[in-house]
Amino acid sequence: MSENIENNEVVETPVELTAGEMLRNARTTGRRKREIPTIAKQLCIREEFLDALENCNYSVIPELVYVLGFARNYAMELGLNPDEIVEKIKKEMGVLGDCAVDDADVSAILSS
Repeated sequence: MSENIENNEVVETPVELTAGEMLRNARTTGRRKREIPTIAKQLCIREEFLDALENCNYSVIPELVYVLGFARNYAMELGLNPDEIVEKIKKEMGVLGDCAVDDADVSAILSS
């Protein structure tokens, strides 16, 4: 996306990626390209849920706490900042930062 400035200069405005785009890019680019089935087995998360995260189709995953927990684990596995991914997903879903699901809830699910 670009904008025209008064003196006809074109300035590129950065396009912010969705959480899903960040996850997919991390998985498919660079030296260590990986497939969803491989990561699903490593993380014990269903392939359809990882695919849903990459496509920002969060309604496929039954509960918000699982969306955030799966996203956190997936981000860590791919070397991304898990807090950034979780915050992006919360914004994309329209969930406020002080929602009923907090990091303690996510941690409890991940440790079980």
